[in-house]
Amino acid sequence: MQYPLDALDRYRTHDLTRIIPGDLIAYALAAVVGITNAILWVMWGELYSRTKTSPISGTTVGLVTLVCSLICFVLPTGISSVFIALMPLAAGLLFARGATIAKDMPYPTLLPKSTANRALKPMIVVCGTTFVASVACYFLVAIIPWENLPYGEYAFTFGSIGGATLLCIIGVICGLTNDRLNIYRTFPWLIIIAIVSFALFLMGERFFVPSFFVVLAAVSIFEVLLIMYFGVLGVKGYVPIGFAFGFSGAFIRLGIAVGNAIALYYEANPAFAKVATDPTSLIFVCVLAAVIIPLVRQEYNITQLMAPPATESSQEHRIKELAAEFSLSARETEIVMLIARGFTTDNVAKKLVISPYTVNTHIRHVYEKVGIHKRSELIDYINRTGSDDDKKA
Repeated sequence: MQYPLDALDRYRTHDLTRIIPGDLIAYALAAVVGITNAILWVMWGELYSRTKTSPISGTTVGLVTLVCSLICFVLPTGISSVFIALMPLAAGLLFARGATIAKDMPYPTLLPKSTANRALKPMIVVCGTTFVASVACYFLVAIIPWENLPYGEYAFTFGSIGGATLLCIIGVICGLTNDRLNIYRTFPWLIIIAIVSFALFLMGERFFVPSFFVVLAAVSIFEVLLIMYFGVLGVKGYVPIGFAFGFSGAFIRLGIAVGNAIALYYEANPAFAKVATDPTSLIFVCVLAAVIIPLVRQEYNITQLMAPPATESSQEHRIKELAAEFSLSARETEIVMLIARGFTTDNVAKKLVISPYTVNTHIRHVYEKVGIHKRSELIDYINRTGSDDDKKA
């Protein structure tokens, strides 16, 4: 079987060359659009950080994506093209208005390097995972013959609508359960969904349709999660805002480029594609499975970084309430205090002049009393309790 490049890209290219003579002009215009889009993206990020105090909402992004996708699908081709062309102009006008309002508002204050370095390793893991997932997912999106899908060139649009809808659902669930941190725990599950999509693809043509739509929905959520993750780090002062929003877009776009480039090579060499497509898919499955390990190991750090900041006094008060409710000993309470402040097991051991084994024993007893299984759940419990208290106040 020949695995062609995505039909939509070819359709757009052919349509463009009918209007503008010469591929060079088309490539130049694409480069200009990409560069201006990147600049506007970073500028919007900086503006947002000055006018907002909470991270961007996944529900908001999903809803905007869903509405715009539906509008483009419903409108006739010519009108939808005009609508798409006007969106950057509308974004620029809104930015100019927002910049006027925020001209005297300060940027978020950067944290000291010793504190900000805590975000480095989780950030590398999240970026690396998202890049690998983007390469794999967009390779699969591009390698599936679009012309064999029920909706042809509209398949990508329906996939985006599905991803936006799923993101809205996740955001609503997190909002209703008062647990915004849950959305960041979907990272490993999205990897598993991508692996399932490759498994469906390898099962044959009958499963191309579910494989395509599932993987496209997953990679759409990956992109938004990365934006939200860096948005939080920027607003909280772990990284400069320009750096945060630049990286949030760069890793996804780079992953898309690499994934599509591999598919392009396969398209140009159909004989090679027949032999190599299935082994390549298996390799992607193995790589995706491998990146889950460091991602899960960093779950505690990711949760801690994303948690809403709390003053030391209020945090101490909540831990004392926790100790009283679950009958924690004085030593267990002391260790929970240190864990909540970001201390590792070794740090706690040095601080209290005890062995790491003893620290782990106390931590295990705390887990058993509270009814949890890991540090991220403990931190989440403390922060969630604080949020409830603040609302009641």
